Amino acid sequence: MADLWLHIGTPKTGSTAIQLFGRDHAAFLAERGVRFVPMGRRASFNKLAKAMRQNDEAATAAWAQVGERGVREAAEDARHVVASSEMLSTNGVDLERLRHAMPSLDQMPLHIVIYVRRQDKYLESFFKQRVKTGRYMHSLQEYITSRRDQYGDYERIVSRWQAGFPEARIHLRRFETPRLEQGNVIADFLALLGVTDLPEGALAEQPANEAPSLELLNLLQLLKRAGPYDIDRLRPILQTALPVAKGATRLMSAAEAQSVLAYYDSCNEALRARFFPDDATLFDMSDLEGQGATDPPEPVFTSEQRAMIRTLLNAISKVHLKGRAA
Repeated sequence: MADLWLHIGTPKTGSTAIQLFGRDHAAFLAERGVRFVPMGRRASFNKLAKAMRQNDEAATAAWAQVGERGVREAAEDARHVVASSEMLSTNGVDLERLRHAMPSLDQMPLHIVIYVRRQDKYLESFFKQRVKTGRYMHSLQEYITSRRDQYGDYERIVSRWQAGFPEARIHLRRFETPRLEQGNVIADFLALLGVTDLPEGALAEQPANEAPSLELLNLLQLLKRAGPYDIDRLRPILQTALPVAKGATRLMSAAEAQSVLAYYDSCNEALRARFFPDDATLFDMSDLEGQGATDPPEPVFTSEQRAMIRTLLNAISKVHLKGRAA
């Protein structure tokens, strides 16, 4: 009987890269006894997870049927069947409903793979994404304060899934380059399935989800506050045209990051003791301590410059955008 590998993220840990590799290298993986179950354009179960989070009974039943059929068909000639969705680890997914909707989760040997990212980096990455897409315009600290109870408690996620599927084997993986097989999350995930002979150059083919720089984040927030600008259309133009708009950087100081991590001390320690008892800490903390500690760059714009830019954008919005709409 084939093993079923349920990859549930968490978000911001390379899930899309794993799913795209599963789709784009399906023939290569099939030769090695691995099949990703597709649901939509990539090898992802996000449509099912989204329907469950929206409490859409009809869509949940429909997508669960698609997933269950895909798992059964893949299991006919594969040793390892993969169902992947980073959204499955988020709030709103009822595990009892999932069990009833997909009987294969109980009927096949089940592995649950969970990648976790150090919480300060995780929340910072989420913040950048929200600003990048024009969905958030407040400060990083406000974002952390409003989201820290919703995201980042990995021990709660692990316990919930273990209780929901007590016979499953939990594989907890730390999303830190030195701890990943070949320093890559795709290679790391496939190594769990016994696939280590990846095609030459395959890992380099994966597109990077480039994070916006501090400069670009500042500009996007100013645009969002100024008027009805189309952030999704403007962002790629700015990234291409402005040399300062590229390249990731930390937004928190070492002290700020340590403060965030202190909030999760107990849950991180519980996971360390259970899964990595030989390690002193769950995550690598060397960049926050001693000579490895770094502080973020100075603000890109002074308060006076921000006020000038905001005034200019407001004027453009009033004269061109709102005038055109009228």
